[in-house]
Amino acid sequence: MGIIKLVRIMLKYIENSIKVVIFLLLSVMIVNLAINVFTRYVFKFPIIWAEELGRYMMVWFAFLGMSIAIRDGDHVKITFIRKLFPRVVQKAIYHLCSIIMLIFMIMVLRKSFSHMSTLEGQISPAMQIPMAVPYLSVPVGMIMMILQIFHRYLYLKEVDDAICSD
Repeated sequence: MGIIKLVRIMLKYIENSIKVVIFLLLSVMIVNLAINVFTRYVFKFPIIWAEELGRYMMVWFAFLGMSIAIRDGDHVKITFIRKLFPRVVQKAIYHLCSIIMLIFMIMVLRKSFSHMSTLEGQISPAMQIPMAVPYLSVPVGMIMMILQIFHRYLYLKEVDDAICSD
């Protein structure tokens, strides 16, 4: 088995795991917030930590979901300008945008790791968990997005087809 095939299998496994985690996050978030609304208005007794849990789950959901959107090419883009150019220029613009995104993600990843070191000893107000847990969503999300960009380039034929089908 070639190294590229092994990497493809590993990335597919990671992608499927992300989809399961996203599904679980969304499911638990909906149930959590529904129960909180119910207890707040029916029993006049809100669950103190429910809003904080929902907020942190939404952040994790967003960063992990962004990686899937990048893999599928579903992020926001302006294609009408790119379509004015010939196919060769369209490919160059597409690859340039991917490189810019990759550089941005690496910069955010580096800054997020340095920010994580400042969170030592901080705990969340309601749930009393380390603040590193919600903030860890940024580096994990950036790593997943970077992996998804590489995943796209392992399928260069699909990338070429996607460039002109947008």
